[in-house]
Amino acid sequence: DLFNRACHEAGAYNLVKEDRVLNLLPFPFDVGCNQLFAALAGGATLVISNSWMPAEILKTIAEKEITGVSAVPSIWADLMSFDSAVFSASLSRVRYMAISGGDMALSQLKELRQFLPETQIYKTYGQTETFRSSMLMPHEFDERMGSVGKPVPGADIAILASRGAKAKAGAAGQIIHRGMGTMLGYLEDAKGTSAKKRRDPFSSAGNTFAPRVIYTGDIGQQDEEGFLYIHGRRDKMLKIQGNRVYPKEIHDQLLENEHIQEAVVFGIKRADGTTDLLAEALLIPGHECSEKGLAMFLAQRLPTYMVPSRITIVPSFPRTATGKISQTEVEAKYRE
Repeated sequence: DLFNRACHEAGAYNLVKEDRVLNLLPFPFDVGCNQLFAALAGGATLVISNSWMPAEILKTIAEKEITGVSAVPSIWADLMSFDSAVFSASLSRVRYMAISGGDMALSQLKELRQFLPETQIYKTYGQTETFRSSMLMPHEFDERMGSVGKPVPGADIAILASRGAKAKAGAAGQIIHRGMGTMLGYLEDAKGTSAKKRRDPFSSAGNTFAPRVIYTGDIGQQDEEGFLYIHGRRDKMLKIQGNRVYPKEIHDQLLENEHIQEAVVFGIKRADGTTDLLAEALLIPGHECSEKGLAMFLAQRLPTYMVPSRITIVPSFPRTATGKISQTEVEAKYRE
């Protein structure tokens, strides 16, 4: 699987020996590991960076004449917010960039295209348990930037509706990964493995040896052409005033605000059984905005029950070892 994935991505990125690929992500992270082997498969040079500081990253890209960069959304948000002129100039010779390990809000993706009108932009989707499930190719980006593309060769995506049937095109449900990339299991965790890796619900009922598939826990939909769109995490879905709310919907609306660089939206369950809808927001350097102003901004775009009861502007967000925002640490501050 690893070999096939590396060869596929080397081909998808059109990697050749003249390419210089910047590695920002640790090798234990599947995206970083795959980037290493894809560079080897394509004969490209891999430049390793040990810094996530925007100024250092942009300096490395310019000085090392980088032609390809893959990063998680929070790193791309940091780079775009650092200095738009420096960002555009530093990446002027970058042939391709990839957004991996999560998605960006539509407003950020549009801004990214404005900064880099000629750069090939890829979006990838997958989990550690599936390695890579889908990819949006550069020629599809401008028309389908809200999507994470179609299944990669050897893998397949299915959408499981709430009652266990296969969802129709355009209908939402849990995303199931099938085929290449499916993990063998969690080490010494049979219970966790059986919860995540299950029998394919759409195979023949009498097939005792039906293949096992990964229940991703992500909610999404596929259109009639097979393009996949992510709504949010199944385990992050909140019940607010009797309504189903996916924090990603609110997060993406917050990022429509011109002053916001990144945000985290979450729910905290209280002792009385109710759920508080909360948010933290990070401002773009040099910008000013009040917490009340953000609440009013959302109130003009969303139903009342989707406006967080408390929005806190923070100076920074804690990060995981892969560069993503550590939502666990953010939420811990608000638990009773």
